[in-house]
Amino acid sequence: KQRGIEFCIENGHEYEVFSDAGYSGSIPLQDRPGLKSLFDKIYLEEINGIYVVDWDRISRKKADSFVIKDILIKNNIEINTAGGKVNFNDETSDLLNDIKILLAEHEIQRLKTRIKRSLERSVKEGRVNGGPMIAFGYTKGEDKKMIIEPDEAEVVRLIYKLSLGGSGAMVIANYLNENNIPTKRMRVGNAPLKVRGKKKNEFVWRDSTIHGILTNSLYYGDRKYKGKIF
Repeated sequence: KQRGIEFCIENGHEYEVFSDAGYSGSIPLQDRPGLKSLFDKIYLEEINGIYVVDWDRISRKKADSFVIKDILIKNNIEINTAGGKVNFNDETSDLLNDIKILLAEHEIQRLKTRIKRSLERSVKEGRVNGGPMIAFGYTKGEDKKMIIEPDEAEVVRLIYKLSLGGSGAMVIANYLNENNIPTKRMRVGNAPLKVRGKKKNEFVWRDSTIHGILTNSLYYGDRKYKGKIF
């Protein structure tokens, strides 16, 4: 952002910043508000040039990149990067830019594969990823291993006992609430959670939560992950 602003000031251009902070360059074009806003202004002929640190930063998908390139060419938009002007009319330069996009997309696919393998290996080794909101009755031990949390385990046993005694999920949820038994979110003391735009500080047991515990194979030792059982 700072490089782009400095470039515009040095060259006497008026400028506007378009940002998709927090959005991946690999998601569909229509899901990137900053890019969509940029296109709108291009079509309205309010913009005649853009600055991007590197051409492959504008998109990490080759198909989308070619669509963007076509829009820019048809609207006579000048493209500037940290490495200089992008010249689509120069065959060699154009080819190199296309190769950069192909390499960027390839690297993303490699990264996704490595992450997938790493997560599956963690599950095989009994580790749990993410924050403290793991299955009720469990917590993280040494080396992020999933271990039984004694106090919560007693509640899980109680839920199964009540169910086997004929109580339905709603009755069990009401029983836990009436006896002030805290949910997982209340136990871990997380910051207020936004639900439909409103902050929530208290979280009660619901029949859907009880049903989830009663039907989760984890409680008899089978951990499901991506369709596989460990």
